[in-house]
Amino acid sequence: MMLSLVMCVLLVSPLASITCNKCIEANGSGMDKIIITFGLGACDGEDIELQCDDFYDKCFSTRAVVTYDDAEYEIISRGCYDSTEKTPENGWMCSTLKISLDVADANVTDCENLFCETDGCDNYNSSSIAAVVSMLLLVASLVHAF
Repeated sequence: MMLSLVMCVLLVSPLASITCNKCIEANGSGMDKIIITFGLGACDGEDIELQCDDFYDKCFSTRAVVTYDDAEYEIISRGCYDSTEKTPENGWMCSTLKISLDVADANVTDCENLFCETDGCDNYNSSSIAAVVSMLLLVASLVHAF
């Protein structure tokens, strides 16, 4: 009985944290010098998945319209988010993006933060499969114990 309970806790506990894409990119090359200072890969690149710490429960995707050197760009930024707002976001959302870009004389004219509660914000299948399998194992362990 105790072994079954421990196994269930170990199987379900990885689901407590969420995996998000952590990246930033701009359309066009006019902002490359600025975007590279953020130290993140492009959102269409490899190795952008981040296993967020347990206190993050959502992923975010921010879309900002920016004017820089008389041209308009769209910036996409993604990362981890704590919906209780006790922990700052892990990435660049509208508020921090505006401050950082203002230093570089780039003007954010429009910005929107979007959120999701599933892994990756653009990949909705991995956590639901793991949750179903974990629940089935939990039920099987409980039935076997009794």
